[in-house]
Amino acid sequence: HVLFICAKTKFTQDYYRKLIEQEKQDGRFGDSIIANKLDQDRRFFVSLRENISEQELYNWNSKQCYIALASALYTASSLGIDSTAIEGFDTKVADRLLDLESKDHSTVVAILLGYHDKSDSNTLQLRPKSRLKDNVHFLN
Repeated sequence: HVLFICAKTKFTQDYYRKLIEQEKQDGRFGDSIIANKLDQDRRFFVSLRENISEQELYNWNSKQCYIALASALYTASSLGIDSTAIEGFDTKVADRLLDLESKDHSTVVAILLGYHDKSDSNTLQLRPKSRLKDNVHFLN
C-alpha cells in the first residue's frame, strides 16, 4: 500500500470559519468561549494574511506533515508492518493523479507499507549498512 501525506496549499477565511465551526461541533470550546474564540481567530486570520505569504504557510504546513509521517511509521512498526518513507518523487504527478489541486492540497511525502522479502539483498542480515564517518563534532 502507498500512503500519501499532503499539505494544505490555500488558506482562506472560509477555511478558518469551517475549522472553527467543526471545533464547535466537536465540543472543543464551551459556549461562553465560542464568541471570543471566533473573534480571536478572525483577528489571527487578518494578521496572518498581512504578515505571512501563502507560500510560507504552505512551507510550515508541509513540515507539520512529518509529525504524521513519524506517527504512521511507528504505528506500522508496532503492528509488524514494514514501511519506508519516500521523497524525491514528482509531487506534481502525484497531485494530478490524486486530483489534489481541486482539494487545495499537495503531496509532501509518501509511505510504502507492506512486508519485506527476506531474500532481498538490502536487508541488514544480508548486507550491512555502510556510512562515512562525518567530521561533525558536537559541543557538550
